[in-house]
Amino acid sequence: MINPDEMHSRNNAVMAFNKEIGLRPDEEILIKKFFPTPPVWILDLGCGNGRTTVSLNDMGYKVIGVDISEPLIRSAKQINPSGNYLVGDVRSLSFRPEQFDAVLFSWNGLDYIYPQEKRKNVINDIWTVLKPGGIFFYSSHNMFGVWTRIWKPIWLTLNALRFMKDQIPIRRYLLEWYCVWRDEALGRPIFYSAPPKVQMKLLQRTKWTVLAVRSVRHPLIAPKMLTDVHVNYICKKM
Repeated sequence: MINPDEMHSRNNAVMAFNKEIGLRPDEEILIKKFFPTPPVWILDLGCGNGRTTVSLNDMGYKVIGVDISEPLIRSAKQINPSGNYLVGDVRSLSFRPEQFDAVLFSWNGLDYIYPQEKRKNVINDIWTVLKPGGIFFYSSHNMFGVWTRIWKPIWLTLNALRFMKDQIPIRRYLLEWYCVWRDEALGRPIFYSAPPKVQMKLLQRTKWTVLAVRSVRHPLIAPKMLTDVHVNYICKKM
């Protein structure tokens, strides 16, 4: 299995991420609804090639994009030379307490941090760098949605069986809501995939106020546990 610190720097991953630029429709809707009015400071974690950073800059925000992948940060600087990008590890943020008005961790980037204790530490660090009243917006997998999808349609049954086999070597992680998912660009990463109710309880235990939980497919409504693979979470530091 590929080292998670290296998988986003593989050529296949860099090429795949460089095909996209700009916010997805669900991200744009939720940022406009919940983020403070620009110009304020935004920390864009797991920014990759600057896909989200570019749009946030265009919206008038002051943005710092951070990613662990040097090749992706190089791409970000080529795409948007005026952007503010840093190579960095979200597991050891070096920003001042209460430096940012909002933090974005887009497209399930938080899910690649494991085990769960390290994931909790990152969420706590995000709390620290946010100003009081600051917004934290991230997306995450939902294991029940994943399981439902891989069994439909019937011709995907072989993929479903392979998915089940892939979980055997890391069965200890399943207890913490992690599983393996095969990806053409990333290989076979281990990702966090707790359903929304579990994630909401964990967030509330770590001081966050959950403002909204929304389907990625339908960002104006709550996710459906058995059909939504990806879910958006919007939290506030009270």
